[in-house]
Amino acid sequence: MASRPKATILDIAREAGVSKSTVSLVLQGSGLIRPETALKVRKAIEDVGYVYNRGAANLRKAHSNVIGMVINDLTNPFFAEMAVGMERVFQSAGIVPFIANTAENPVRQEEVLKSLMEQGVAGLIVSPARGTTPGAFRRIEMAGLPIVFTFGVMLALRKRGLEPGADFAVVGFDDVIEAQHYMPALTSVAVDSAGLGERAAHVMLKMIQSRTTRAEDHIGA
Repeated sequence: MASRPKATILDIAREAGVSKSTVSLVLQGSGLIRPETALKVRKAIEDVGYVYNRGAANLRKAHSNVIGMVINDLTNPFFAEMAVGMERVFQSAGIVPFIANTAENPVRQEEVLKSLMEQGVAGLIVSPARGTTPGAFRRIEMAGLPIVFTFGVMLALRKRGLEPGADFAVVGFDDVIEAQHYMPALTSVAVDSAGLGERAAHVMLKMIQSRTTRAEDHIGA
């Protein structure tokens, strides 16, 4: 499915009933705008799904070569090795990987994702934090930013109103500690976590090169 066009400052201005210059001042954090007007503009920003590209605003770069890697638990050897696999692929492709650890905190995850989007990253690879809600990535989807999920099948099933283990049998990999905390428990087998990270990175590079945000299913040995 083709991604929707990215929202612009003009879209925000129309939604809020203000001028483009007013929107720009709000985005820059200017104190010249009345609080009630700024609140109306910020609500319009959320409604149209606009993402402020702070990197573009500061540097006016034509292209970003930074990929955000948002990992739920870097103290877990599985995810640490997976991140190393991603980083290896990105470095060989001339991509700068930015790694953030959310420590299984959905609030921290939201803050990190917002910051990375504002910095104008070319794409995001996310290993969702425990407790992530189905709508947590709505802004990313609306912005049309390429995103690859790892260990996200539980989130995807619940997003569709399906309960893992009841409506579907779910098999996990590497017998990771996360599998023990899901209800029902996951059946697990061993997997090459670094190789999984490499495959996730290759999927992201393919998405960026083809300029698509369409998800693909991949089965790794």
